[in-house]
Amino acid sequence: MTAITLRVVAVIPQGDVIHRLVLSGDELTPERFAQQPWAGQHIKLFFKTPEQAALTLPTRLNGKIIWPEPALKPIARTYSIYDYDPDNNELSVDFVLHDDSGIGSGTAGKFAKYAQIGDELGLAGPGPIQLTTPNKSQYIFAGDMCALPAFSAVANTLENTQITMFLETDSDKDEAYMRQYYLHNPRWQCHFIPRASYQQPNTMTDRFDEMLQQHPVTEMSVTLAGEHAMVVALRKLCRHHNVPKHALYAVPYWRMDNTEEEYHADRHTVMDN
Repeated sequence: MTAITLRVVAVIPQGDVIHRLVLSGDELTPERFAQQPWAGQHIKLFFKTPEQAALTLPTRLNGKIIWPEPALKPIARTYSIYDYDPDNNELSVDFVLHDDSGIGSGTAGKFAKYAQIGDELGLAGPGPIQLTTPNKSQYIFAGDMCALPAFSAVANTLENTQITMFLETDSDKDEAYMRQYYLHNPRWQCHFIPRASYQQPNTMTDRFDEMLQQHPVTEMSVTLAGEHAMVVALRKLCRHHNVPKHALYAVPYWRMDNTEEEYHADRHTVMDN
């Protein structure tokens, strides 16, 4: 799908952890989202580098992506749709904020942190990959704050099903924050688990393992997203319990001790292995 230019029309802080950017543009039309459920879908966002005077987007020729010359090539990052409002032609995307030089920091996070009305970025997508498998009786989500906007967007579209979320937290405040801004549905079963090292068994893997043992895997759709080590550990458990490949979606968003830029080039290795 052809990349288009969007502008920030609103910045809505979700507490002090996430900024929701509301984006719009003349080329953003409902037809872009008509062929598939948009909730939680992956999109590609493009940002100009500090050295670039203007944003230059890739084009397509006979189905092939044509990138600008290196000096004009934008920085590309994958995000998820939180909401799309066809009446106002507005797309909402949530960005987790980080310290400018800390873990997870990078171009996209800084753009969201300092975004002003009228700032430009590019959009391609949404992509065809679905985060869940339809017609299952039980939907399991496991991740952290970075994955929560996508999880809640998708879960809000699921009716008459059992939804269980395992959510890693970094502080005692995280649970209250998640409930206030995203986990509004009392039907969802939410388990909040302190982040731990994945070099040894820990609460997240233990409780996730118990869940897989207690229910028929053929009735499950499992979605894993968040920190690299967590996704790898939980995907290994899913394979051990023979969760069908078509019913398992696993993608790492970030990696402990890496900035956004450092991890971007390596994140797809989890999907490929």
